Amino acid sequence: MAEGLPLSRYTYPRTLMLESFGQSSVLLWLSTGTAEGVPVAAAFRDCRFTGEVRPGAVLRHVARIDRLMANNVFVSGQTWDGDRCVMTVGALIGSSRPRARVDRTMAGTS
Repeated sequence: MAEGLPLSRYTYPRTLMLESFGQSSVLLWLSTGTAEGVPVAAAFRDCRFTGEVRPGAVLRHVARIDRLMANNVFVSGQTWDGDRCVMTVGALIGSSRPRARVDRTMAGTS
């Protein structure tokens, strides 16, 4: 990046914080043994960003499974940078899809 840019140009993208939280949530879900097929994020709700993250930060996700329902999971939690809460997720809704169906979709067939 060019020299002299404002500090705000160096912040970690919020979309990547959400993606990272989602990946941590999938690992938690997989540890329950209830996820079958390919887990996908269906929706994020009530996400609040309460701080910016700079290069070199180590994010810590605190994810809780609030509900398991058939092939779906509902997760909530926070993301921390040290002792600062930088993001709160009210709900991440995950769903599990059969691998064959996902493979067809990725190949462009229905």
